[in-house]
Amino acid sequence: MLSEIGDVIKGRQYYKKNNLLLKEAIESSNIIEAIVAEENRIEWSTAVTQNIQGKVAKEKEKYRNWAKQAGTDLYKKFSPLSKEKRSERAWWEYDVYDNYAMRKAIEGLEAKQDLAGMRILDIGGSVKDSWRFVWHGNPRSVDHVEVSPDTQSLAFHKLNILFENDPEAIKKFRFHTTPAENMPFSQSVFDFVFSRATIHHTKRPDAFDEIIRVLKPGGYFLMIEPRLPELVHFLMRLRRKLRRIDRGSDNPLMPKELRALSTKLDIIALNSYTFLTPIITFFFPSIGRKYARQIMALDDHICKTYFGNKLGKNIIFLAQKPFLTVNTA
Repeated sequence: MLSEIGDVIKGRQYYKKNNLLLKEAIESSNIIEAIVAEENRIEWSTAVTQNIQGKVAKEKEKYRNWAKQAGTDLYKKFSPLSKEKRSERAWWEYDVYDNYAMRKAIEGLEAKQDLAGMRILDIGGSVKDSWRFVWHGNPRSVDHVEVSPDTQSLAFHKLNILFENDPEAIKKFRFHTTPAENMPFSQSVFDFVFSRATIHHTKRPDAFDEIIRVLKPGGYFLMIEPRLPELVHFLMRLRRKLRRIDRGSDNPLMPKELRALSTKLDIIALNSYTFLTPIITFFFPSIGRKYARQIMALDDHICKTYFGNKLGKNIIFLAQKPFLTVNTA
């Protein structure tokens, strides 16, 4: 499979020689299975533990097919970014970020404008968002984690299109084909961990425990994920079982999981949005597609209310890892 993507170099010596910001990875207990040098990517062989093998296999197959289809439109959807037209807007003022819930959450994130000097971990999403961290900010590096080598290959080629006029920016990205439940990094190495619509596909609390482990004290964790109340979550699973609906690893977060996280992280913001959008999309799909922008704009107003902010389907969760306390007694 890897040989179809490009020239594969096996072993650890390549990374030791080239020092690709992976000293802590090489020293970890994880073993490098293969290196795709031209895509700045490592595939880790021991990262897939037995308890998540089935989940990872399904995700790889699903996104292998998705990548094949998405790859045909890559050059139609993206074009080189122009340094002269680089906007002064911050990295979070785009796409799904530009809503009230995100603006309120981001108020608690220091250095939000440039992320200067930060080492960032991006979980899933095929750099859908993290290219903006580099384009509109100045991080030290971005390490991307995902289980599918095909989507990471696609992401790398996307970066080559976007940063055609700034090839040095591509060098800040490092791809790791590995599940979020078992990452090949040392403890406390990342300043900022980001994930959008990926955590709900992982095994929890394993993924959360790993994120907390690799995050520096004082570092930030920002995720954008679907969330369902416990009762609704139970009814969803019951419906899928009765109707034999296979949604793969799709498993929206529940409030109790977020409460458990609050015992390990300092919660800065927990805002929800898209209260109206999923309802209209479910009952009136044609209207939802036709008036998507208008409905989202209305949702932005609804989420300003207590009702909308607490019961929206999607959440924006921002937390900080506590600083280490020193006992002087």
